[in-house]
Parts: sequence; C-alpha cells; structure tokens
Amino acid sequence: MRKVVDFNVFKTEYWSCLSNLVPSSPELLFSEIMGVIKGSSVTARTLMSLSREEYVTKSGKLSPAFTTEVERDRVFSAFERYEKLKKQRDEVDELDRVIELLKALKDNPTLAQNIRQCFEEAYVDEVQDLRCLDIVLLLSCVCDARGIHLAGDTAQCISKDSVFRFPEIKALFYEYYAFLGDEINQPELARPKQFALTKNYRSHQGILSLASFVMKMLWTAGFDSSILSAKMIGLVKLNDRVGDFGAEQVILVRDDTSKNKLQKQIGEMALVLTILESKGMEFDDVLAYDFFSASDVGSSYRCLHLLSQGDRKQFDSQKHAHLYVAVTRARNQLWFLESSESSVKPVLEALTADESIQLVDVVRQKDPDVAEKVRVLRAGGSVDPERWLKRGAHLLHQKNYADALFCFRKANDRKGVTQCEAWLHEQQGRICRATEDMQGFSENYEKAITLFLDINLITEAAECLEGLEQYDRVARLWKSQGQLRKAAMYFEKGGHYCSASECYHLERDFEQAVEVLRRGDEFDNLITYITKQGRVSPELRAKTIDLLGSDVDKEAFFREFEMFDQLCSFYEAKEQYRDLFELCLSIGDLTTALDTIITHGLDSVSDNDVEKLFNYVVTESIFIRRGVVNSQLNQDTAQPEQVGEDFDLITEQSERSRVLLKKAHSLPILEKAASHWEKAFLLFASVDNPDTSINLSDLQKGLARQFFCLFAIAFERKIFSRSKVSFLPTHLFLQATQLLQDLTSEKHPPWLYMLCGLFEPPGRDTIMLPWSPLRKEIPEGADNLSTEGIFQCARRWILDKFSSGLRMFDETAQNLWKIEFNSSCIFFLIRGEQYYPNNAPRY
Repeated sequence: MRKVVDFNVFKTEYWSCLSNLVPSSPELLFSEIMGVIKGSSVTARTLMSLSREEYVTKSGKLSPAFTTEVERDRVFSAFERYEKLKKQRDEVDELDRVIELLKALKDNPTLAQNIRQCFEEAYVDEVQDLRCLDIVLLLSCVCDARGIHLAGDTAQCISKDSVFRFPEIKALFYEYYAFLGDEINQPELARPKQFALTKNYRSHQGILSLASFVMKMLWTAGFDSSILSAKMIGLVKLNDRVGDFGAEQVILVRDDTSKNKLQKQIGEMALVLTILESKGMEFDDVLAYDFFSASDVGSSYRCLHLLSQGDRKQFDSQKHAHLYVAVTRARNQLWFLESSESSVKPVLEALTADESIQLVDVVRQKDPDVAEKVRVLRAGGSVDPERWLKRGAHLLHQKNYADALFCFRKANDRKGVTQCEAWLHEQQGRICRATEDMQGFSENYEKAITLFLDINLITEAAECLEGLEQYDRVARLWKSQGQLRKAAMYFEKGGHYCSASECYHLERDFEQAVEVLRRGDEFDNLITYITKQGRVSPELRAKTIDLLGSDVDKEAFFREFEMFDQLCSFYEAKEQYRDLFELCLSIGDLTTALDTIITHGLDSVSDNDVEKLFNYVVTESIFIRRGVVNSQLNQDTAQPEQVGEDFDLITEQSERSRVLLKKAHSLPILEKAASHWEKAFLLFASVDNPDTSINLSDLQKGLARQFFCLFAIAFERKIFSRSKVSFLPTHLFLQATQLLQDLTSEKHPPWLYMLCGLFEPPGRDTIMLPWSPLRKEIPEGADNLSTEGIFQCARRWILDKFSSGLRMFDETAQNLWKIEFNSSCIFFLIRGEQYYPNNAPRY
C-alpha cells in the first residue's frame, strides 16, 4: 500500500524542496494545493487538477491567500514539483485517493448504484474542513439528496488543507441534482435548505458573549455571511459547574514556536496546544497564552474597535478566525494571559467600546488585588486517568503524537506511551530522510519498529521496514503472522522469488507460484516446480523434450531437474537397461530394478544383489498388503487429494509386485527365497485368527522368519487379540529378543534395514525408500543424515516398538490369566534366603 502524504509529511519531507519557489508558510501552500488547485469545484466536475492558466486567472475571492498572478504562477510551479516528487516516491495524497474513487464510480455505474443503496442518509460535522471534492464523493454515496446533512462553522476554517466556502457547496448540489430534480419534477432537490444554528449547549454565557462579539466582527469584516447571518453564537445558560483540572485544562498558543518556548518553561505542568491542534476539542478551562503579544498581525488589531462599530477596514478574517476558535474551545473558564500590554491595548479598546456590556475582566500587574484574581490560574492534577486516556486517544488520532504521549504518561498507560514513542521515532526518521541524514533515518526507524512490535502493531512495523527497503524482513514478518500473500508480495519485491513462490504454494495459488518464478527469471526452479505439479500435458512435454537436442542433452536435462520418470522412459526407449537399472537403484524404485533384471537378463548383476532386491520387493508388498503404507497416508499432514493420488500409486505398485513375484519363481536363484516368503505370507492368516497360535516352526530360520517376527510385533496389533493364554505369541518375542541382543554386535543387520525401508545401493549412501516407516520419524528424509545416523535412528525406532509391544503382551497375558484361571490369589511363594541378625531367635 502506497504511503499517504498528509500535512506532516508535506512539511517534513516536501517543503525543503518547495520553499525556494514560494515565499509563504508550508501551511498556506499546502492549503492552496489541496483546497484550490486539486480540490476546488472545477476539479470536482472534471476530476482533474486545475491547469496553470485556470489557476493563475482564478478570481481572488475564490483564492485569497495568493492575490497576484505572479504569486499564483510561483504556486503552480511548486504544485508541479510537488506532484513530480510524489510520483517519484510512489506516494499519494488524500485527494488522489478521492479522485481514484470518483473515477471508479464513474466508470462502473453498477458499483455506484450498489454503494448508493447502502446509505440512505449521511450526517457530516465540521464540514468546513472538507474540500469540494470530498463533498462530491459524499453525494455519490447517498441515494437521496434529502439525505445529506452538513454542519459547519466557516469561522473555524483554519485547517491546513481546506479553503471552504458554502456558496461553492450549494453550486455543487445544484450541478449534481439539477437533472434529477427536473426528471422527477422536484427542482427543490437541487436547492439545499440552509439555516443557522443559534444555540450553544456547551459553554456558559460569558464565553458565549465574547464569542458572539468576535463573530460580529468577522461578519462585519466580510466573512462568509451565508452561515453567520444570525450574528450570535447562543443564549442558553448552562450550569455553573467548574470542570476538573488536568485533562480538562489546556494552554493554547498561536504557533509551534510559542509552544516549544512555553513547554521549556513549564515542563509537564499542563497540556499545551496550538490553536490549530485544539480544533475539534473542548476543555473546561482554557488559558490562551500571549495570543495577541505573539501575533504577527501586529497593529491590525487596532481596527477591532472600529469593526465592533460596523466600520469595515482592512481586516484579515483568516488570521482573526484563530481568535474565534480559541474562544470557543472553553466550556467554563477562559483566560488570556499576555506579556505585552501595548499589544493588548487595541483589543481592550474594542472590548470596552460598549460600556454597558462587560465582556471581560481585566487584571493588570499593578492592580492591588492581582494576587487574589490570578489565584484561579493555579494548576491542578486530574485524579481520573480515564480522562487522560480519552484525551490522549483523540490527540493520537489527530497524529499529534508528542501531546498524546504527554496524556498517556499522565494516565500511566504503557501501551499508549509505547505507541506514541514509536510514532515520534518514525516521524523523526522521516525528518532525517528529508535532510539526507540516512543514519538518523535508519536508527529512528529501527527504534520505531522495535516499539511497534512490542505492542503487536504489525502493520505499522511492516510499513517502517518497507520504508527502510528491507523487504525480506517485511516478508518474514507477514509470514510469521500467517499472511502468506503479503509475504509473497514482499519476497518478490526483495528479489526472493523462490520464497515468494513457496508462499503462494502454501496458499494453494499454484498459478501465482509459477508466475512469480517466471517474473524472476528463475527458469530452472520454474521447470522443476511445473514438472512436480504435473502442470505440463504429456503431449507438450514430449514436444519440449524433442526440442532439447541430442540424447546426451536430454539425459542431462532429466537429471538436472530430477525428472526420473522421464529418464526411466528415455533409457527404456533407448534400450539402455543397465543405466535404467542403476537409476532405479539410486532413486529407490527397486521393483523396476528387479523387473529390469528378470525381463532383460542383466548378467552383470550378482546373484546376491538379485536376491537382496527380491527380498525388498517382497517386503514392500507386505507393507502394502497389510495396510501399513495406507495407514501412514492418513496422517493429518496429508492433503486429501494427495492421499487419493498416493493410494492409486500404491494400488498400481501392489499389482506390479504381484506380477513380479510370479516371474521370480521362474528364476532358480530366487526359488528358495520365494518359498520362504510364501510361508511367511501364509502365517499372516493365523495373525488374523484369534483362536489359534502363530506357529513359527513351519517357517525355516532365516531372513523371512526374522522379518516376520519383528514386523508382527511392530505393526500387527492383532497378535495380542488371542482368546487363550496359550495362543499368545511368546515365541515371537523370544526370537525378537535374540535379534535385538545381536544389534550391539551385528553391523546393519538386513532384517532391520528391510523392516525400516532402508536400502544401500552398491557403492552409495543409504537411502530411505518411499514406504519407509521412518519417514514419520525423520520428516526431512535421510539426506541430512549419515549412514550411521540413519542406523541409530532405525535402532531407536525398533527398540521403542519392541518395548511397546512387550508392555501390551504383559497386560494381555495378565488379563487372559485372570479370565482363564479365575485365581483369587495374586501372590505366589518365592524361593529365597532369609537373613538373621546375631542373637535373633529362629523358628
């Protein structure tokens, strides 16, 4: 998601590149760009910013901040540079997003209709802080023009990004609803009703009177009279309740310079805000510090008393609107504390022009009762942390992190403090980046990341990491949260295409898993992934293979991408049976290896190796027939469709083994081994019958007998389901005990390797066969283990299986003994010796 440019970002990261173009404050320039060039009523109609010609020739009344064409030409140059920088940084401002939304609604009438059906009415307060473009978006979201309700006070229009006029809003209404009104014969839809709110329910009468006086001057000075026509603020008298200090007390100053100076003087005694920061907030007690003394308006306040008499002189209504906002922040008590008496003199003349009305109580340093009168200014501490929390949350929402931190500290709220500190580091990091202090930028962002993660604000931490362009860390963070798609996006952004593909694969978005490898030119991994997924049709695969060139190139290609099925088919087609045999040994396809020997008569393979392969093929057949391999597929980690595919392969493999065993009987070298295994197969019938014993005497000593004993103990729970004690497989455990005792001296016994599905190809390391029961014990396979490590794992596995079987044998024997013999005595005589101490009596 692209970063949004608000005023704070504009001031810290853009202003240094624009300040040399326009001799104004960043507040004025940002307001002009957002409110006039990009957010005016003309823009609302065209969804495009004003052109240079449209802006330069615009009426001064509609854009009073920059009155001459020369000034506006400079402003437009600054606007063009701002847009260019924004595009280079891949960022957007709020109006860019509004324009994109409006374009989407315009291009998709169905979407626009669906949205309008969601909202019947919309109530908007503080509308003076919006732009015309915002109003158009609101109109697009409501189905009925009579459902739009806007409330605002243009006397409070001091926002950094708004140039608001009610006549423009009325014109927008007319343009938007005129056609609809004519169609349904209700022309009043295009003419919204406008009226003034004349009552105030939050401040007492003294504050209301002073605010009314300021309002009157603004009205007289030519302010937007369409909303100020009542010439008053309110007449309702409230209770004389005195609010608590602390969270409900604030000191207001004009600007950031005055704020920083005062905070250094008083420390953390009270909350200090600029008038702009206090907008939208209310306090029981407000102290305006050096409002007139610190003003750059200077002598223009001398015209206040003339305005109060209805005489319109040169008057900056925008600057004097700050006075109105400051006055209307208080509910109970309002103080103005000034350090320069000369600055206050014209104000006092205006306030005392009408001697019949006492608007303020003036206290001077030389007054005899000054100590008693200023006693009410003493600071107090709030005993209610909830109020500090509420105040801090409001300031945090306004992105006023420093003052929110002050409030959260007062409330002893650790999470709020941590969050504000994190945002302050992030803010300082942006300032460092704007001044090309990259070390400071990195250090502050790292601190912010640590703090965000400490309170589990993952999105904010990820945005900081993205700002540092550490996309791999962003990806790992989202992956740890289970947000695999986001992780994939940032892995790709950081150039880690294989990791991105893995995330898409885990999300089962196989198309994107392939696409991201293609976008990253990871063609080797792409081919491997496609072949493993079976996404290439046999016809296309055959055509592709034919294009590879010589047989040597084809063979090298198959080996590089581990396309062993295709390589087997290639060897068979070329009648390279020895190569086919060795390949099958290396990949553990022992059934195909034995079939190659029997079918094509490979005389170079020794008789011992042939018999060894035959034993493994029979072992695999037993695992399949007795359902051991099937049960391994039913693990929770297996996907349903994967289980189905594997079961089909097992069924096919079982049929191949059955046919191959029939062929093996025709070979003299395998006749004896085949006879032994046939008897072992017959013994499994007695395993399934609880009313008979398992007679090992029919099975000659040898590998088949050894394998049968330990396989039955490890996997056949039915050997314990006997109806009599005499049917229990005692001889199985005796045979197994002897074999396990030999484990300490015998190196890699064949019965253990067959039982565990381990195979040693001639001259190669041990491999784990696909049906090996150790796959659950070693999920990553045998690739990371030495031959000795694999043997030790197999040894531990069979000892655990034997111990478990022995416990079950003991429990079964005791239960059958009690049932069969019904003995009431469970203690038996034991022969032994008794020790008698010296001189002890003997009986």
